[in-house]
Amino acid sequence: MIKELPLSTVRFVALWVETLFYGIYTVLFCHCIYILLYRGRKSGGGANKTLLISAVALFTLATGLIIADFARAYAAFILHGDTPEGPTEYFEEFWIWSNLVRESFFALVIAVSDAVLIYRLYVVWSFKKYILILPVILWFASTALSCLAVYGQSTTDPGAVLQNFDIYAYGMASFSLTCATNITVTGLIAGRLWYYGRRTSQVLGRSYRQRYYTAIIIIIESGITSALTTFLILIFYRTTLTSADFIYFPACQILAMVPTLIIVRVGLGFSTEKSTNNSNSTSKYSNGSQANRQGSNGRSETTIAMSLQRAKVSRQTESDFLEEEDVVPKAHLGSMGGDVRDSEDDTRGYHAA
Repeated sequence: MIKELPLSTVRFVALWVETLFYGIYTVLFCHCIYILLYRGRKSGGGANKTLLISAVALFTLATGLIIADFARAYAAFILHGDTPEGPTEYFEEFWIWSNLVRESFFALVIAVSDAVLIYRLYVVWSFKKYILILPVILWFASTALSCLAVYGQSTTDPGAVLQNFDIYAYGMASFSLTCATNITVTGLIAGRLWYYGRRTSQVLGRSYRQRYYTAIIIIIESGITSALTTFLILIFYRTTLTSADFIYFPACQILAMVPTLIIVRVGLGFSTEKSTNNSNSTSKYSNGSQANRQGSNGRSETTIAMSLQRAKVSRQTESDFLEEEDVVPKAHLGSMGGDVRDSEDDTRGYHAA
């Protein structure tokens, strides 16, 4: 039998871990705002308002939650610290208003985080509404169950134990659906990006396929992070261990951080890729121009005309492919917060070459 630690000890350590993740989240959020605002304005395309609003909303909710946790820690260890059992008794009163505020922030963070993930799915699948049916159903069910769990805590009689009531079942079901939503949506996004990367590489080359594959890796890693976090909460709370708070408290910061982390990683990745591609393109252009100058003296006018005609046909075929397959890097990759104007400009430059 595993001996449980005192609740006051667990909450104190959990608050420290949560604060650590909040510090990391703050740095990521500042970088995210820089990418969405400064780079968007610099590229001339403006900021993605949906991602900007969602990023600010998630950070605001996460900040409100950690403020509530610090207020509860102050009340537990300072105001109720006269006796050794005072902090533990305070934390066990899950029906008081301060805990209800905390749990409400947590429920909102999960709802907004999952909504952002579903929005990315909608954009990547070229705004096809049928792909949203299952994820939206899961999202509504998860959000409703989390609201019922918070409401159940508010109507609980003093002295009750959390695991003995329906609110425990509501919470377990809500986390299960959240985990299922993350796995399902992540798989659909990754599959779609893989399809477009494969189709695009057949015409535009390996560099464009790599752009999509990088996004796939980021999406999968982020989806696994969210799914694993909720799965661990389910495992620990299924065993009714108090130590589950070690994961439950920082989980809010992790779940809020994931959408922001995607924007930062995609933004940094595309910026590096653009610099590399620009250097390679400049080198190839310089070498190609020199070769053309040397070789054109030995070519006949007929050969040059035939080469130009073949290049024109090839560009027309690639243009038809892009229109037919709906390969729009701005829509697909931009939904994750990258410098999408770079992708768009590369495509225009390719056809204008």
